[in-house]
Amino acid sequence: HPEGKGVGGVTGTARDANTDAKAANNRYYLAPSLTWQASDKTKVTVLAHALKDETDSSVGVYQENGRASRNRVSDYGYDYQKQEQYQLGYRLDHTFNDSVSFTQKARYGVINVHARYLSGAGLVPGTRLLRRTAYAIENKVDTFVIDNQFHAKARTGPVDPRLLFGIDYQKVASTFGLGVGNAADYPVLNLDNPVYGNVNAPTPALAPRTGTFVDQLGVYVADQMSWNRWRFNVGVRRDGVEHEARNLGTAAVTTDKRSHAITTQAGVLYAFDNGVSPYASYATSFQPNTSLSVSGSPLDPTKARQFEVGVKFQPRNEDAFLTASLFDLTEQNAVRSIPGTAFSELTGQVRSRGLELQGKASLARDVNLTASYTYNQTEVTRSTDPAEIGKELPVTPRHTASLWADTVMRSTPLAGLGLGAGVRFIGANKTDKVHASTNPSATLVDLAVY
Repeated sequence: HPEGKGVGGVTGTARDANTDAKAANNRYYLAPSLTWQASDKTKVTVLAHALKDETDSSVGVYQENGRASRNRVSDYGYDYQKQEQYQLGYRLDHTFNDSVSFTQKARYGVINVHARYLSGAGLVPGTRLLRRTAYAIENKVDTFVIDNQFHAKARTGPVDPRLLFGIDYQKVASTFGLGVGNAADYPVLNLDNPVYGNVNAPTPALAPRTGTFVDQLGVYVADQMSWNRWRFNVGVRRDGVEHEARNLGTAAVTTDKRSHAITTQAGVLYAFDNGVSPYASYATSFQPNTSLSVSGSPLDPTKARQFEVGVKFQPRNEDAFLTASLFDLTEQNAVRSIPGTAFSELTGQVRSRGLELQGKASLARDVNLTASYTYNQTEVTRSTDPAEIGKELPVTPRHTASLWADTVMRSTPLAGLGLGAGVRFIGANKTDKVHASTNPSATLVDLAVY
């Protein structure tokens, strides 16, 4: 362009694969982008992507005496979950002067999901034959998001503040349809001699769809300040949300909620000369939910608060960075899916406390090392189900750790060839909210050539 320069690119992926459970693992993805430097003060970036995924919606196995068996309940010839996703957005950056700038980001997206699967419906009395019922799900989500930010820098004596003021808006429209078949129409599964690929029954018809519509407007302000070796961060945000649910078959409004919340954040850090930087932070959050309860109404918003203290270390003249932190997170109205259904529920209140260690370093001969460890102790502190109060969250290990090393050859005939290897540990965790059984720990090994 006579008055500016443009730079574009395209990222793409095509994958045709299966997992070890004969579930499809296919993906087709295309993401073009274009950045236009309209002037020395204005830059616009346009981003888009199209994605198509196909996999199986249920690969659950039959639970026998509290333990997982090798029998898949559903059928790889019947199951599918097909998702299409499209997004188009832009980012506009404009600099007014050395102190004030403006950023606007907007995005429109559509997600369509079609799925069906078989689920266990109990044994035929006196036999090892498992009845199965079919489920069908259709979900479409349209989202529009826009965020406007003003940035200002001002030096007032020894303090160096950086102010941020923003207004954002998002609109989410979601339609959900569920169909349930008759168990008599689908073949039973012989648990002693399972046969798959023989399900010829139709997809269940969908019941009248439910539509959920969320309008959220947020206003926020934050300030990052530097004073000598001190770093401060404070911020406050106010959200207002209108949440409506409608039966799309009758157009009747089943839920009409309005809520608002003020959330805050604050942090402080001190940077010593030797590269050690202790810090502390506090933050609260507010997140509307579009998930539906069994009654078909949208769930209440999720709220949380977190305390964190830690230390960061970046040694002088070394390409390395280490962090250690202690955290205490309390979440109210956390969302949990209801097993065997397409609906969700609120857990009441959950507390998570623990330790995180992370480190990155570049060693001799271009070897990069990344390591992490997390100790996470969870507890359900409030619940409508007294049986789970005081218990850990299911499928949430206390201990996780990982170690990864990689290198890129520089001065050999194979220059540019990268090699990597790593190991991951996932600790034992409970299978359900009442701790009926335990998933054992697992250690996984990863290798990469690129």
